[in-house]
Amino acid sequence: MKPPSQCKPVESPEFWKQRIDDVASQGKMTHQIIYDEQYDIWVRSQMESTKVIRKYVREGQSILDAGCGHGGLCPCLDDAGLVGKVSYLGVDISPDLLSIAIDRYPWARFEVQNLRSLPYPNEAFDWVICRSVESMIVGNVGREAWKEMLQEMIRVGKGLIIMEYETPTNPFRVRVYPHGE
Repeated sequence: MKPPSQCKPVESPEFWKQRIDDVASQGKMTHQIIYDEQYDIWVRSQMESTKVIRKYVREGQSILDAGCGHGGLCPCLDDAGLVGKVSYLGVDISPDLLSIAIDRYPWARFEVQNLRSLPYPNEAFDWVICRSVESMIVGNVGREAWKEMLQEMIRVGKGLIIMEYETPTNPFRVRVYPHGE
C-alpha cells in the first residue's frame, strides 16, 4: 500500500474539494464533479443503476454505498421505491462531497470513510454497492489499491454490486456477487 503522501489526488479529500470548486465556478452540473461525460450518458447510467437495484435489493435490506460521492445512488433508490424501506449508508473519503449529499438527501445517512479500511464488522450489510469507483482508482492510484478496497467491500457485505458508468470507450458494466456466492 502506498503511503498517503504518495497517493495520487483522486484518493484525497483535497482533490475532491478542488474538483467541487472547479465545477461550481464553471457552472457545470453536479454529476460532473465525479463524471466528466455528457449528461445523457449520466441519465442512462442512472436508469441502468435503478434497474439493477430493482432486480437485487429488497425491502428491509441494508446497503452500503461505497464511494457514494455526492449521493448519486439516492435518486436510483427513490426511483426503485426503496427510500425508507432499506437501511442506507453512503461512505466517501471526501467530506465536501458528503456535504452535498447531506444537503440533497436528508433522509440518508453518510459517513467519511476510506474504502481501504472500513470500520464495520464482517457481513454488516446485505449489499455493498460501488459505482464509478473502480476505473477511477485503478487509473489514478493503481490496481493494488483497488484490490484492497474490493477485499474490504467483500468483507463487509453479504453481496456486492459493482457498476461502472458508460463512456465512449467503456460501456456500462455491472458485476454482481450475490448473497452466498
